Amino acid sequence: MAQELYSLAFVEIDGVLQLEEADVTVNRDPKLLPQYTVAKRLAGVSPGAGQMTIDISSAVPVAGFEFDPGSKFTDSGPKLVQLRIVAGSQSLTTDGWIMHDNFRHGVNKEATINFSAICEMAQWQPLPT
Repeated sequence: MAQELYSLAFVEIDGVLQLEEADVTVNRDPKLLPQYTVAKRLAGVSPGAGQMTIDISSAVPVAGFEFDPGSKFTDSGPKLVQLRIVAGSQSLTTDGWIMHDNFRHGVNKEATINFSAICEMAQWQPLPT
């Protein structure tokens, strides 16, 4: 059995690489709508208004936050951000809004900032060669 090498994933927000990113989760939901008939019961699905959510957890260095998600949902209104995930030989780029954030710290644990974005549906694309 050959040893398999696995890719790291990298996160960019508005074109800036997030070096302290510790964890990222991408959820794509096409929001398919079931279509029912009396004869066939579940006859299939029709397209819905698809969306993605991206959850990011980042370590907080002593020097301060690498990215403050709260700056994107200030009193002046929500700010659109571009998120790009690079993994293996593919990337996923989308625009969205930071919906919420939370800060965590515990005894003998690093401080983290966690935030979620709701984004336009996007597809993985090959990286340019």
